[in-house]
Amino acid sequence: MKEKLTLFQRRERIYGAIFGKKPKRNPFNFEIHLNDGCNLFCKGCFHFAPLAHGVSPYPLDEFEADMKRICELFRGKFGWVHLLGGEPLLNKDITQYLDIVGRYVKRGQVDLITNGLLIPKMGEDFFESCKKNRIRLAISRYPLPFDYDAVLRSVLDHGCEAYIFGDRTQSDAFNLPALNKDSTASAKHNYLHCVIANACVTLDHGRITYCSIPGYVRLYNEAFGQTFDATDDWIGIHNHTKKEILDFLRTPHSFCRYCDLKKRLEHPIPWSPSEKKKEEWLS
Repeated sequence: MKEKLTLFQRRERIYGAIFGKKPKRNPFNFEIHLNDGCNLFCKGCFHFAPLAHGVSPYPLDEFEADMKRICELFRGKFGWVHLLGGEPLLNKDITQYLDIVGRYVKRGQVDLITNGLLIPKMGEDFFESCKKNRIRLAISRYPLPFDYDAVLRSVLDHGCEAYIFGDRTQSDAFNLPALNKDSTASAKHNYLHCVIANACVTLDHGRITYCSIPGYVRLYNEAFGQTFDATDDWIGIHNHTKKEILDFLRTPHSFCRYCDLKKRLEHPIPWSPSEKKKEEWLS
């Protein structure tokens, strides 16, 4: 007879395994921006990229310090590492960032998440860096007049690993963040019922958090003068141990109270360009 588990028990089993209980089978995963800006402004972007000020690259020396430290904590061994933004191919020094990742990440799949629009303009040094540093291109498909299949073939012809993911041509392609500043929801309830909590562990400027929404809500706050408070939803990687970080990520956090999970899940929308209105991210 199949064991019956509560939702809490299922989450504990999944995320408990991911965050340290069975590290050999479920290693740590995280994502990191190479820059905040994007050339494709998606309505309700979970990373708030349409609201970034220009490209806003991660300072290279800070990026290296943070990558070095996270790899020291986890011995350079991960399930996967996602390099993204924004659109990472906007970063004019991208090969230097890829070299840093290749220097410190010893094991795990490293994917460069891109909308692919700039791939035809990338030089041979970029493709050589991807090959040298064992970085795979993950190309996200959007409903645009753009030949994704031809771009994929081009990348493969350069000898790089690559694949296309996502189908944003459907009516249910996107889920908005659905934030509510005045929400009275339980942070613990939302954390335990959310499918992205700890699935998108975000490293940003020496700190780590369990989700990209509190990770980059600073861009929303700056754009609209709002005060979605993510102060308590981060832990520093340079002054905490691996155990302290894992324990922190297992714990429900205050920002979760802002999320309207029901609306996010029950009211998906098709992809469309952002008009940079604050309501695009609200419940």
